[in-house]
Amino acid sequence: MKRAFSLICLGLYFFIGACGIVSADDSKDSAINYKSVIGDCESKNTILMICDGCGYNQIAAADFYENGSLHSQPYDLFPVILPLSTWSLSSYVYDPEAASKDPKWVLKGPTDSGASATAFATGTKTTNGKIGVDKNNASLLNLTEQAAQIGKSAGVVSTMPFSHATPAGFIAHNGSRNNYEEIARNMIYDSKADVIIGAGHPLYDNDGKPTTSPQYNYVGGQDTWNQLIAGTAKNREGSWTLLERKNSFDSLANGLGKLPKRLIGVAQAYYTLQEERSNGNAGTDTVGQVPFNTTVPELSTMSTVALRVLSQDTAGFFLMIEGGAIDGAGHSNFIARNIEEKMDFNKAVRTVIAWIEKNGGWENNLLVITGDHETGYLTGPQGIYQVAADSFAVDYDLVNNGKGKIPGYSWNTGNHTNQLVPLFAKGSCSDAFQTTALNVDLKRGNYTDNAIVGNILLQAMKRKKH
Repeated sequence: MKRAFSLICLGLYFFIGACGIVSADDSKDSAINYKSVIGDCESKNTILMICDGCGYNQIAAADFYENGSLHSQPYDLFPVILPLSTWSLSSYVYDPEAASKDPKWVLKGPTDSGASATAFATGTKTTNGKIGVDKNNASLLNLTEQAAQIGKSAGVVSTMPFSHATPAGFIAHNGSRNNYEEIARNMIYDSKADVIIGAGHPLYDNDGKPTTSPQYNYVGGQDTWNQLIAGTAKNREGSWTLLERKNSFDSLANGLGKLPKRLIGVAQAYYTLQEERSNGNAGTDTVGQVPFNTTVPELSTMSTVALRVLSQDTAGFFLMIEGGAIDGAGHSNFIARNIEEKMDFNKAVRTVIAWIEKNGGWENNLLVITGDHETGYLTGPQGIYQVAADSFAVDYDLVNNGKGKIPGYSWNTGNHTNQLVPLFAKGSCSDAFQTTALNVDLKRGNYTDNAIVGNILLQAMKRKKH
């Protein structure tokens, strides 16, 4: 298998930029007509939930711990469940045959979160390290901008700093995901977003405690932070209302107090809400062994706040919700923290489903739940290094040790992989994902792609301004 700039992949790339990703088996004739796929369906409210770093076994680990069995989450009953490829223009196009023959193949050149977020947000593949731009750094129309164009509201929520790769990829445009100050200012001043919620608080550390060494990089610099505090920071749609304290998030989530028209929430923790808290041991900790930070909201609470603010717009909205620190736990091979973060994400999913069922139902709402890539190459206890390179004998399945117990597992890398990840969808226009699953994996069956998902979301959201 050659790198992403092989002849096949060049053909793929040109079709991606023009009209969406095509089947790797036929890059000349299989371009997807998204208008035809979507037809007359419309999604008034579109919610994309990204479990950063989640593959099949990250889901399984939390299922075993939380419920003692697989397929125990509400999204396991969704009508659309598909594998998803996540490759970028810096990586290898997913090759089902190569992946099935060599368990180490998926370690080659995976995507990063910036490129994957860009594919979801714009329907266009890009190279690693970029957000909201193509491989030549040209800006791409994203879902939050499309929402604004058609008279809808839009926002992002994350357990990471709001200027981190995934949330930023749905709002900002930058050639480097690491330009946090610049990206934060782009999101705050230049966007048409209505809700931005995440971590990255300059005055608190990873334990949710005040710090004597403020770091303003994730919020756009000290001057920008001072403007947010003063209530003078504005974007193209108007002034931001800043939310910081846990009790303030809780109050808005519970229907107390006046909802702002435009909200930026910066929870009182620096890099993550919980995953980076001190005194953890990746090899021996059990779930919750290190007490949780008590000064920050849960992802479910932040999601509820975002839904309440955005749903003030009767025309509808787009919302991206990220469980971002699952990825960090994968990088550090910290199984207990991985499960903690996935359980927090699962709770947010249940919250969103309950909101949908009370607010227009599935006919008016589309919910998509997926990962942006897998992190850590989580497998059963044997791992991948005790088998021959061309062996089918890898035991990928975790060992279920029962509810409340960490399953049997092995980490095989501290990086991302090029594995397929699961996608779950329900609601308006969700049938389109099944229709566009053009490629076939030897283990998982027909699979779709993150750029295909992005194109479907862009098309499904199109409607006249109300």
